[in-house]
Amino acid sequence: MIVLPREDQPANTDWTGYGILIQGDPGIGKSGFCASIPGYLLVDPERGLQGFPGLKVDLKNWADHQSLLTTLSKAPKNLYKGICLDSLNISYDHCMRSVLDRMRLQHPGEAAQGQAWNRITGEFIWWLREMTILGYHIIATCHTNIIEIKARNIAYNRWIPAFAGGSPTSTYAGVLKVFKIVGFMTINEVVRPPTRAVYGKQVVDIRTDATDLAPEETRVIHFDESPYWYAKDTSNQLPKTVILTDNWREDWSLFMEAWGTGDSGHIKADQPIKTTGLQVNQSGEDKNKDITDNKSEKKVLVA
Repeated sequence: MIVLPREDQPANTDWTGYGILIQGDPGIGKSGFCASIPGYLLVDPERGLQGFPGLKVDLKNWADHQSLLTTLSKAPKNLYKGICLDSLNISYDHCMRSVLDRMRLQHPGEAAQGQAWNRITGEFIWWLREMTILGYHIIATCHTNIIEIKARNIAYNRWIPAFAGGSPTSTYAGVLKVFKIVGFMTINEVVRPPTRAVYGKQVVDIRTDATDLAPEETRVIHFDESPYWYAKDTSNQLPKTVILTDNWREDWSLFMEAWGTGDSGHIKADQPIKTTGLQVNQSGEDKNKDITDNKSEKKVLVA
């Protein structure tokens, strides 16, 4: 029974209200990001999580995917804190093989008028949406493809999620509609200035000459769109870039500490402290911005 609201509801500023998709090249650290999230069920269709601890379930084919959906729907609610799907494009491959076997085809192009492609897309997106309405928070990963685009008559190589098609009804479009936050993980040169405690908060020491600090390469997740990658953040809770470390166990804690430092401004410090952000070098551009530290005991450094 639907109960109509009688008063305004506050805006959802919690990360569990947003589906999250992290994309990037194979082997860059997406599986480690998933494994760093405590209490989440790790769904592994490609055996990429074998080197990580956690609550894992292996899916060897598309029938296993459907069985997982049925089993979770009948299991007690809140059995897990959430679900990590690592990675979606491998699950899509399982779906494609299953549909082609049932249609007795070797390739989707063998079917007339795109019937095989439409059937694969429809079945995969249905499964993904059914997973999202089970009541668990969903975090997923996927590999990327490179395409060439033009912006202001300049050609760029751009990384996009590795799914077929580009039309509004394609798998690519369907997946992006499911997730409100899409991050792009890559490796950048960053400068980590030393920090100091100010009013009980750990902030970047602006007294240090950053030109004397050597850059280092580390993983970062971008949440703003660029000519070089696709990303988005409709929550307005994340900075444009979250800088990780080489230790996958810290990934989720760094992500959580960055939450709320974006453009929404819903968290206010008692005494705003102006700090100097990190320099992030991507595609020949240095980004050096001023930010306001809004969280106590801050460890994450954002650009």
